Amino acid sequence: MMSEGEPTTAAWYVTNGERVVGPIETGALVHAVAIGCVAESCRVWNEDAPGWRALDTIREIRALGRARATRGDDWVPSETWKPGGGPQAATLRASVWMDDAADESEVVTLALQAMMLETRATIGFAHRPRRVLGELETRAVFGDGGQGQLGESVAGDDHAIRIARRGVAVLEVGENQPRSPSGRFGGVPVRGLALAPVYLGGKLVSIIEIAKTGHPFRKGDLDWMRAVTRAAAQRMAS
Repeated sequence: MMSEGEPTTAAWYVTNGERVVGPIETGALVHAVAIGCVAESCRVWNEDAPGWRALDTIREIRALGRARATRGDDWVPSETWKPGGGPQAATLRASVWMDDAADESEVVTLALQAMMLETRATIGFAHRPRRVLGELETRAVFGDGGQGQLGESVAGDDHAIRIARRGVAVLEVGENQPRSPSGRFGGVPVRGLALAPVYLGGKLVSIIEIAKTGHPFRKGDLDWMRAVTRAAAQRMAS
């Protein structure tokens, strides 16, 4: 069985019992499994193995299964995804998104992109405080249905934003659930709403708001958003 120290670039051969393909590096194999090109019933072999073995004996494949248990079966890992490691590893992985940021504004924009792509959100906004009044203004928009919100003020009585100021929040949108004003999403029906504040030295820098139209957010999405906010704060402080 693969040990924890075995390199993730190992070359694997894969068989479905009828034909063999390979060699395939571990990262490519994980992606192939994630998008359904390699069935979970396939078996694998590499030069260090005594024989063919089950696909889920590979550590990264098991990690993919755990990630899908929290993020949903339709989740597909991005190119920056790495298995395991806990909060510190997640923060390190999230920091990759911010490496090329030239200023605070770019950090916030890249943090929004990281949250959207990893959670497969449909629409996303980055709200930032105005310098004079301190009220929030939408400075970045990604996805369809929210472009008209760019440059607009966020209502001071927005219940979801007030909750988000206290920490990362995932809200299931439905009857009797707090939701953002429908105008922010251009009338698009939203199933899940997630918000994450980015603080630097106790000062609010941004509130990132993302939404899903297909299904609610999951625990893994919440963990990833926390990692991104930590990485964004570290990048701005550096």
